Parts: sequence; structure tokens; C-alpha cells
Amino acid sequence: MSRTIVITGGTGKLGRALAGQLKNDAVVLVARNAERLKQIAAKTGAEYQAGDAADPDQALQAATDILKSHKTVDVLINASGGWIGGPYEETAPEDIQQQIRSNALAPMLFTREIYAAMKEAGAGRIVNVVSQGGFYAERHQAAYAAAKFAMDGFTKSLAKEAREHGVTVGGIYPGAFGEDDDSETTLNVGEIVDAIEFVIGRKPGVNVPELGIQAIKYGTD
Repeated sequence: MSRTIVITGGTGKLGRALAGQLKNDAVVLVARNAERLKQIAAKTGAEYQAGDAADPDQALQAATDILKSHKTVDVLINASGGWIGGPYEETAPEDIQQQIRSNALAPMLFTREIYAAMKEAGAGRIVNVVSQGGFYAERHQAAYAAAKFAMDGFTKSLAKEAREHGVTVGGIYPGAFGEDDDSETTLNVGEIVDAIEFVIGRKPGVNVPELGIQAIKYGTD
């Protein structure tokens, strides 16, 4: 049965890969760049909704438009985000703000609107793509770690609240990833798509609270 799946961060590597893989479902991509969304939709057959999910008014409008078209959302995958590193005192204030906006504020605000509809329907699944950076903090990642730790806490708290209403919430915690099949230090994005497909394929009432996935180089600690 076809599901309605909404993916934030729809123009990123993971969003694009998910849209290409989930062609048997009604996929709606959400991101700020309307022209880029249009190009991806033409290649994948996905629908799209342009808007800045970190802006409360735009998040509400995007969710409202999606729900007008689809009535309900079966799965929400929050795949928006980005990484900026470096010594903290050298990190520009606007970069700190952007890390919080894209990695935490955008998924939190957009989830608020979609979760309300799921709660009313008594069903739904939310998958937040967090990061290994939501498990532990590394040097030169202070703003990024702050945002990802926020998403970890948000995911776990909402999971406890949502389960009373038939909605499951879980997190995927990938390490660094890209589109290279030969790297020993980064995941191929397809591995993360496979992990997400596993999670969203569980039957109602079965949750995967957290799923970590990382590349390892054999012979090293």
C-alpha cells in the first residue's frame, strides 16, 4: 500500500537518495530552494513543497498545503541539516545560528505541524536523522554538537509523548556520509537509505528508538 512520506531536507544528498528509492510511495520533498526541488521532482517523480522549515509561518504553510493535498501523512523523515566545523571562537555568529536553524529548529518546527495531524489521526511515524554527533561530541564541532544533542533530546522526549497517541518517533544516527562507494571512513548514502527503509517498514506499534550506523576501518581502534 502506498504511503504518504514527507521528507525535509529534500534537496540534500540524503533527501534526494530517499526520493529516488521510495518511488512506490507518495513522496513530498520539503526544502527552501524551489528550483532545485523542481529538478529533483522531475527526476524522481516526487512532489515538492518549497519553504523554510525554520521559519514558523513557512513551516505551518508548507504543512498545511501538504495536508490539504494528502489529508494525512504516514511518515515524516527529517533529513535536513548541515555541518560547519572549526575552532569555536573562529566560528562566525551567523554560522552558529545556521547550525541551530538547519539541524534543530527546522525539524522541530516542521514536526510540530505534522505531528498534530498524526496525533489527530491516531497513527504515524516520525524518523529524525540525527547524527553520531548526537551520541558524543568531538572537538571543533561545538555548534553542530549543540544542535544534534538538542535533536537527540527532542526525539526521545517526543517519542514518550507521541506513543500515547499511536505515533512512533525514532532517530537514525549516521556517521559522515557521501556518495562514494570506496571510502573507508564515510558511509555511502545508500546505507542510510537502507536503514531508514528498515525503520519505516516496521508495523504500527513497533518502534526503533535509535539506530546508529557508521563506517569503520578494519585494523584500527
